[in-house]
Amino acid sequence: MRLSTARVAPLAGPTDLDPDVLQNLLWRHHATTDAVEHIRVRAGPGSLDIAVYTLSPTQDQSDTTARELVNRTLARTPQLRLWRLL
Repeated sequence: MRLSTARVAPLAGPTDLDPDVLQNLLWRHHATTDAVEHIRVRAGPGSLDIAVYTLSPTQDQSDTTARELVNRTLARTPQLRLWRLL
């Protein structure tokens, strides 16, 4: 299992999104081909930190999977339209 991390934050305004909400959204938008095993989200200073555990064969593939999952979730969730992957 490989760990990939990401950080997201709004372009402006407070980071009042509950980490559990983002975690659920990430699960909702993952694809079975992503080979995601676990997702954890925690609040950081002005951002949310994401940990994605995958069964990807390489670290590069795991990192790509995590980035694609986060970007897919941000793009498909209207309440996150002003959030970006840092």
